[in-house]
Amino acid sequence: MEPSRYGMKYTGDQPLRVDADDDSFERIQRNISQEKVTVKKNKASEENKTSFYHRLPPVKVVDDSFDRIQSHVSKEKVTVRKDKASVDHIKSFDHRLPPVKAVDDSFDRIQSHVFKENTLALYPTVAEKHHLTRLLKLRLAATHTAGLAYIAKNLAISTNLVAKPKPDNVLFDICLITQTKPTVILSIVKDPNADLTASRRYNLSLAKAVTDTIRRFTDEQFCSMYGLINESTLADQRSFDEALLKIKAEVSRICVPDSLSMSMQKYEKVGRAFLMSMGVTRFVTDETGEISTALWLLTFDQFLVLTENIDRNEVHVPAKYHSGIHVLMREVASRLEKGAPTLLLHSSNKNVELARRMSVCSYMCDLDEFQQDRNKQIHVLLNVDNIVTDCTQRDIAPLMTHNPNIWYFEDEETDSLQEEVTCNLMGG
Repeated sequence: MEPSRYGMKYTGDQPLRVDADDDSFERIQRNISQEKVTVKKNKASEENKTSFYHRLPPVKVVDDSFDRIQSHVSKEKVTVRKDKASVDHIKSFDHRLPPVKAVDDSFDRIQSHVFKENTLALYPTVAEKHHLTRLLKLRLAATHTAGLAYIAKNLAISTNLVAKPKPDNVLFDICLITQTKPTVILSIVKDPNADLTASRRYNLSLAKAVTDTIRRFTDEQFCSMYGLINESTLADQRSFDEALLKIKAEVSRICVPDSLSMSMQKYEKVGRAFLMSMGVTRFVTDETGEISTALWLLTFDQFLVLTENIDRNEVHVPAKYHSGIHVLMREVASRLEKGAPTLLLHSSNKNVELARRMSVCSYMCDLDEFQQDRNKQIHVLLNVDNIVTDCTQRDIAPLMTHNPNIWYFEDEETDSLQEEVTCNLMGG
């Protein structure tokens, strides 16, 4: 019998010769190298997968169950309903992003409220009352047919960003997200002859913060353009368009083109990520009273109360106990803290202790403690620009040494001559 080419005669210092009959080895090799062998028997299939583990036992599956599992898991969004809460598993560049939970269809309602189909929406709606923002909407509408122009006195406060302090020369900020053009972060300045170094740094910090926070809630390659617009530029369409073109030319040189480009699919993902980053809170407790490890999306009413009133000097929110008012109180205080030191003044010591564990803002205390310690009272009031409280105006008025921005979260029976905001809030 003639040995095949696979054998080598062993001579001590030579490699060992291995003999094989005819084509036996080729047949063995072909059999092992098959990637998948499926045998149908009583509705079951046996899959012999190529594996580094050679002692892997047969793996059997009923019908197309595994293919269905695979197609289900690979979806971008998986929603699990439990006790009226949903969990959104989001594709993100942030691999440490905690679970994001929502109550019912709150986020869908927020999205349909803020974004208007085939329209350039200006949000918050109260922004339209200012003459400059009306001018801005007019200028944008001339060249942008659909999208969102989010306007705020301080974009970092309103949309929950980490940015440099806002200079006095900046009037307000705009985040412009449209269907066909790059996202733009604009800061409107009132004095073009002033030193704009601090304003430019502030605007750049906003753009970086928007980019980071949107990437946190989507896997799209994203970057935004940014720049300053003089107040006087809003008076003329041509001047405004030229200013935007100048910003685009400057920023395009330092950004990857794909990150600035916008498609319809990307627009929807970026818009969703922007709203999600703005609408999440970390100030919710779980069933045991411990701080939740998940991020929770604000309810529709909470979102409206927060975003449409954050720039006001005084806000009155009537609410009942256990209606989620404490979650919103903590979130409002945390965001106001991004602009200036804030006092969270509770009527209950229990809520103060929880707020301290959550590190909500600079100053947190209950009313009794605040009233009894006059030195602490004077020190705190001289250093804060914002107060968030569930105490009544009657309790607060004697303590005031100046006129800070103040949010009152009151009982519904509390009489007030101020404009009130009615809301139905998430528990917490």
